[in-house]
Amino acid sequence: IAKVDGRIVGAECYVVVTGRRGRLRRRRVIVRSRQTAIVPEFERSGVATALLRYVEERGREIRAYELIGNVREEAVPWGKSMGYEIRGEGTTLYGTVKSYAMFKRL
Repeated sequence: IAKVDGRIVGAECYVVVTGRRGRLRRRRVIVRSRQTAIVPEFERSGVATALLRYVEERGREIRAYELIGNVREEAVPWGKSMGYEIRGEGTTLYGTVKSYAMFKRL
């Protein structure tokens, strides 16, 4: 939750996923960003960046391998500026909003 002067202006929902991967079946922890919501008047004010940096830090604390999530097409340049790479096409949100699966190794 992000607040400005006591008012909620943004929120980030994320989950931690664990599993075993690879030939050696090593345990791998991944953080998945499920949704970011910002009050419209606070868009482009740094709120989303602060929320994502917070999630990245939590991921590093638990030694997560990477952070993944779907990013709307218009936000891809922002994701890249934060060090994320496109993995492929994401889901189409609400039947019309194109997104891309992006990731960042932590």
